[in-house]
Amino acid sequence: LSTRSIIGNEVHEYLRNTCGFSEREINNNIVTINKAVEIAEGTILDELRIIQARSRKATNPKGYIINALKSMVNI
Repeated sequence: LSTRSIIGNEVHEYLRNTCGFSEREINNNIVTINKAVEIAEGTILDELRIIQARSRKATNPKGYIINALKSMVNI
């Protein structure tokens, strides 16, 4: 299965184009991202927008996003 089919095209494109994740980074974190998508149901893009806005102040924005998603899913 492709990452797009697991997490959805919109989430995939947001992570790639807005957050700057590579395909490899998405693949490495697919379990966390998928669980966040399942938990947030239809609001995952809103959640990602909030998290991404907060990540701009972080020294490692992508790490901030993944850790925020992990907190969301309690990993």
